[in-house]
Amino acid sequence: MKIAINDTNILIDFFDINLLDELMSLSIEMHTSDFVLFEIEIPEQLLSINNLVTANKLKVNNFSSQELEDISQKEYDNSSLSLTDCSVWHWAEMNNAILLTGDGNLRKTARHAGIEVHASLWLLDLLVEQMIIKT
Repeated sequence: MKIAINDTNILIDFFDINLLDELMSLSIEMHTSDFVLFEIEIPEQLLSINNLVTANKLKVNNFSSQELEDISQKEYDNSSLSLTDCSVWHWAEMNNAILLTGDGNLRKTARHAGIEVHASLWLLDLLVEQMIIKT
């Protein structure tokens, strides 16, 4: 099964359109980083996402001290990206995973580094293709 790492904006977008549970039903193993969870400030969003983590539908990746140094270096080298952006990019890179983001700078930088990157429309297409939602 393919693995995907979710950036903050993907989780919030799918929460906002009430398709977060459906997103987690795709035939992709869904992950995010602990940095992403720290960015979510709206209690209802955080509760919903934490419920997915508790149900083991969304895996949260923590980083070793060496990985944190690598992520910090990525941020230093790419001033247009946040530490959270660099955390999901790093995780996708280290695990040959798909990066899911709507952030243009992150998408461009990660693709340039050879990472497979997709955004919300691709995920919506998959939801229809896998007959999780109907058009």
